[in-house]
Amino acid sequence: MRLEKYNETLALGMSFVYTYLTKYTCQRIASVTDVNRVHTALLTQKEHGYPPPEWATGPQYPQQQIEYIGALSFYARAYDHVQKRLAGGPLVTKIIDSMVAKRNRSLEPDYKMLLFSGHDTTVGIMLQTLGYDKLVKPDFGSSILFELHSIHNQYYVKVFFKPSGFSNHMIPLQFPNCHLPTICTLDEFIAVNQPWRISLEEWQQECAI
Repeated sequence: MRLEKYNETLALGMSFVYTYLTKYTCQRIASVTDVNRVHTALLTQKEHGYPPPEWATGPQYPQQQIEYIGALSFYARAYDHVQKRLAGGPLVTKIIDSMVAKRNRSLEPDYKMLLFSGHDTTVGIMLQTLGYDKLVKPDFGSSILFELHSIHNQYYVKVFFKPSGFSNHMIPLQFPNCHLPTICTLDEFIAVNQPWRISLEEWQQECAI
């Protein structure tokens, strides 16, 4: 219901984009997710060396608005406390639990690295949940890196956003409540993200409402 209300509000100011895309795609475009689906298809086509359709070029094509709405489609998936907890909380919880187990020497198996494969929506939701304040549409191959460092018997966490798989550029995420903006002690990182932590049982119960 939250996403539906968000779509209704946005549609009031972006109806011309919905109308334009509906006309030329021959599909009903009525939400931020619909717009993002078209935008992603055009990006994929370009990435594979195919020219865009004529209607997606020239001054009549609302490219900036479509890019903006495409980015909003990720923001809309986790734009309030409830959405962040239910959409981003399970993965945040898994990552924190693994870090705590690593610190306590109880991680089984004792991995050096954990890799989670997801989608652009996974990255977008996690960025929102972690408090990243810029509106972005995650590119192909984008990722979020969580680093756990052991320094003088103290554990620290750094988090980086890698916007694209085609570049080595990484953006350090900042957490204002940590003693340094881009590095937290593990306990600080847990405290900052405590509102989003959720067990499987809690998630199942709350999502069933």
